Amino acid sequence: MRIIAGVSGGADSICMLHKLARGELEDWRGCEVVAAHFDHRLRANSGADALFVRETCDKLGVECRVRSEDVQAYAHEHKISTETAGRLLRYEFFVEIARENGGIIATAHNANDSAESVIMHLLRGSGRAGLCGIRSRELAGTRVVRPIIDMPRAEIEEYCRENSIEYLRDETNDDTQFFRNKVRHEIMPIIYENAGLEALGRASGILREEEDFLRAEVARLMCENVREGEFSANWFNSLHKAIKRRVLQMLIKPSTERTIQLERVDACIEMIAKNYGGKIIEMPDGFRVSLRKGMVRVDNCDR
Repeated sequence: MRIIAGVSGGADSICMLHKLARGELEDWRGCEVVAAHFDHRLRANSGADALFVRETCDKLGVECRVRSEDVQAYAHEHKISTETAGRLLRYEFFVEIARENGGIIATAHNANDSAESVIMHLLRGSGRAGLCGIRSRELAGTRVVRPIIDMPRAEIEEYCRENSIEYLRDETNDDTQFFRNKVRHEIMPIIYENAGLEALGRASGILREEEDFLRAEVARLMCENVREGEFSANWFNSLHKAIKRRVLQMLIKPSTERTIQLERVDACIEMIAKNYGGKIIEMPDGFRVSLRKGMVRVDNCDR
């Protein structure tokens, strides 16, 4: 199996790259590693980062793929945040390589990243799924895994020190105009002082177990009632609102990296409840939810 490792050059991704290349991660031992570095062009010296990653890969005997995009221009064109634009373009690159090589994607999210994501989603009013932390998932038919998700950031840095591993320090990680950095530097220290990383991990673990159960139950209902993205409005309207949201999200989310706004999902639920034909609601990445003659269809008009 090939594993496409997203490598920025920072401590997390360099630690993951070394562990994968050296066969130190039991679940991924024996995999062929391909490193993928995405240059966001947000800093004048970003090209030097790509060179560092290439040189590191050469030393480890790992194939390295690099792509450079003007993330700021993409964000402006599509009226989205720089953070979102970077994530969209980066994962698009990773998925492309994974499809070419028949592999899976590995990102270097760690235990602290997962805890930060829980708080970020909480502050944004997320549902249960957003409070489960960062986990493995499917993206556009490609598996995305997190090989070092259980390692705290301090342990990762200690691994690099003990093994004399060099890594890059990205100054944009200190820029609190980005929401994640604001949470990381201003909110998380208070949480760690009063609750600790372990407490957040335990809470998100409980939510993950409950979320997995609910997903399985919804998947069972969908298997019985949804055919190629189409289902009866009467069946859908008989469900609890929480289940309705999950049906729509499970039909769309695996194929898009964009956030599906709850307001848009609830608008679909309201449209279906009225059961008036000829209605359409547009969703992210070309998806649409349409209602005609008592049947609801979720499809991607870009395909």
